[in-house]
Amino acid sequence: MLPQVRRLQTLLRVDNWLSPVSTLLLTGDVDPLINVEDIRSLYTKIASPKRLVVLRRAGHMHFADNAEFGHEWFRKGYLSGSWPDPEIDGIALGTAMRPFAELCTEAQSGGTARGLCLAHMDAQLKGHTDAIAFLDGDLTQTFAAALGVELDVVGQNTTARV
Repeated sequence: MLPQVRRLQTLLRVDNWLSPVSTLLLTGDVDPLINVEDIRSLYTKIASPKRLVVLRRAGHMHFADNAEFGHEWFRKGYLSGSWPDPEIDGIALGTAMRPFAELCTEAQSGGTARGLCLAHMDAQLKGHTDAIAFLDGDLTQTFAAALGVELDVVGQNTTARV
């Protein structure tokens, strides 16, 4: 775990919410900044209702606009050896970041994020039955197949409006 992430952990409290908060965690399985196992650990600490979706072949920048540009810009910066933060081993981080061409596409990651987040918000805030049914269905088959992605989903069939 990166030192910056370790420092931020003290700021994130998941045990003192005053009311239930339905939570959707979405992460990539090859993110060298926020390790998928750390997200899985966070998931175990969050109260239900909750869902964890891991997009395979996705890194840290996959959920941002211009993902390919951002990924390659940071990767090259880390690999240059001139990263300004002495707590980060930039070369090791850049090495851990696979070239974007080996990962899922911007369209795949963006479609996954937009589809899941919109459905989550519509289910939780608006109580839309179609969104609830979508999330409670087999996301690894229906949704993932349509986008050509592979998903690991934890917490299926747990959508509840709060």
